[in-house]
Amino acid sequence: MKKAKKASSRGIFKRPDWDEASTYLKEAVQIYKQAGPMCSEQYVKALKESAKAYQELNSLHTAGDELKKAGEELAKKKSDDKAQKEATECFTSASKLYLANSNIDAAAKVLASAGAMYGEDDVKTALTWYKQACEVLEDHKGDRKMMLPADTFNKAVTFAVKAEQWDAALEYFRSFCAVCEANIDTYQNSLHMNYMAMALIYFAKEDYEGLESEFKNWEQTGNFESSAAWGVVSNLLTAYRGGDEKQLEEALKTQQLSYINPAVARLTRKLKLSEKVVAQNKGSLLDDEDHETPADAAQATDKQAEDLDDLM
Repeated sequence: MKKAKKASSRGIFKRPDWDEASTYLKEAVQIYKQAGPMCSEQYVKALKESAKAYQELNSLHTAGDELKKAGEELAKKKSDDKAQKEATECFTSASKLYLANSNIDAAAKVLASAGAMYGEDDVKTALTWYKQACEVLEDHKGDRKMMLPADTFNKAVTFAVKAEQWDAALEYFRSFCAVCEANIDTYQNSLHMNYMAMALIYFAKEDYEGLESEFKNWEQTGNFESSAAWGVVSNLLTAYRGGDEKQLEEALKTQQLSYINPAVARLTRKLKLSEKVVAQNKGSLLDDEDHETPADAAQATDKQAEDLDDLM
């Protein structure tokens, strides 16, 4: 570290030698990493200094990698508020460096990886990181340099679904859909699969009216009305409108649903209509029976008379 500091120092007749400094810092990082937890603070400091050196050398992606590692190390200290604040700064700065280097996927992934680190202990914080990751991709939805957005979106959705955070899952899917719509020639199939997955999430949260509203909007985009996905969502809604649990079971068996996000697809094993919807359907059937018209009654009597004549 001393050699790196000397190499990066500026004097009256001396300019910083960032190449030399980065070499010394790389060695320091390796040494402190191998030393384990007892040198955690020195390891983080070396990573930050290394990131600075790489920034001076305009190696922005490598600088981002160093800050990501620093963030991951700091994030391990769950009970240390100062360390958590530093971790946030590291992850955020790493994402910005990736963006400055035109690597949109990496910028989103580092934020998603932060979400994964916090997922088991702090669902709220994890959801915030995943949201930021999705926003990065949505903000750059028209950029052709974005290569694999589905990976980050699926990780975000998977976490939200497993945590039964339905609104968050829908929010992530809407960001994903915005990216798909901006690149419809490439992602039309992904868009339609997203719609089917979102339909299941609406069923999971028993927000059928919300799905009805979304469905009307979906019909206006990406040739959805002529797709197999339209039929799948339409069948789900038909089951809801009729309060028919058997029809819902059949609709959920379609092979099309095996192609969507796996965590969402697993919802098909346990989805049912809400008790309110089922009760309303039973009530409607009883009302139909109670409101038999005189003509219906007369017709039934005539039929019974005919049956008796046949027996005679």
